[in-house]
Parts: sequence; structure tokens; C-alpha cells
Amino acid sequence: MIMWPDFQLTNTYKEAVERLWLLNRLKKHTIIAHIPEGEGNISYDGDYFKSTIKPVITGDKISFEIFLEGTGKILENNTNLDLKELNNLKVLEKTLEETVQKDMLNMIKKVQKNYGTDVFGFRKAIHKKHPYAWKKMKETWNEKFRKAELSIRVDLKIKNTGLTGLPLHQKGGAIK
Repeated sequence: MIMWPDFQLTNTYKEAVERLWLLNRLKKHTIIAHIPEGEGNISYDGDYFKSTIKPVITGDKISFEIFLEGTGKILENNTNLDLKELNNLKVLEKTLEETVQKDMLNMIKKVQKNYGTDVFGFRKAIHKKHPYAWKKMKETWNEKFRKAELSIRVDLKIKNTGLTGLPLHQKGGAIK
């Protein structure tokens, strides 16, 4: 019998995937999220990911509005939610979006604080939208990057639930 070690995504791997999403280079990825309303976890198999980065310059202050979107399907449902119900799918989408938003924000802030190097292409977004402002700030970009404020919006769609439906591990009365 083969024994597999417990598999957990390392932060390094997860952060690399998040960076690929910001750079519009992510093709496929599985997101695992805890669903408090369903008292369990789900796995979301995304097959389309896109990001839009909009720089906003107000005086000396720089901020970025980041919009992340994706579509995918539910691979595994370990909750007590019946995925045939539209309201339950909305709960899953909302929780997935909140999970991604929190993780992405934490990862970008970590890079800002610990490294101060823009590995996400934010400078390209400024250069493209505000070329004259970029000319003035490019010499001090790493310092400005450290102080840049972020807002992240996430829109994930579940296009299907595959063969998942009623959770097999739940008794009939426990399913919501």
C-alpha cells in the first residue's frame, strides 16, 4: 500500500499562482475554500482567470484598483449544502470571492512590506495610463510601490457543479 503525505499548498506556491493571476498568465487553478454556512469545504476548479489593474494617482498618492474575475466548476463539495439550489451557489461564489480577495491582498501587502519590489506589473499599468506621471516617479518607484494603497474586487462564477449534488457524507435531514 502506498502512503501519500498530507498535501497542503505552501504559501510560496499559492503566492506564485496569485502573482500569475495578476499578470494575466493563469490558465487553470483549483481554489479550496471553507464555507461556514455549509460547515465544510469546497474545491473550485477554475479554467478562466483575468485581472485588470487600474492605477489612480491623486497628487503624490498612488492607489490601485484591482479587478479579478474567473469562471470554473465545483470539483468537490464537503459541505451540507445542496448545490442544486441557486441560493447555495451564490453562497459559494461569495465565499470564494472573499477568500481570494483576502489572500490576494495579504500577498501583495507582504511583497510591499518585505521586498518593496513590484513583481506584479503595477508600474506598467501606470506607464500605460499615466506616462508623464510615470516619468517623474520611475526613479523612486520602489518606495512609492511600498506605500501604494490597494482595493481588490473579485467576481468568480460557477459555471457548473459537475456531478456534485447532495453531499454523500450527510444524512438527509442535515442537508440545506
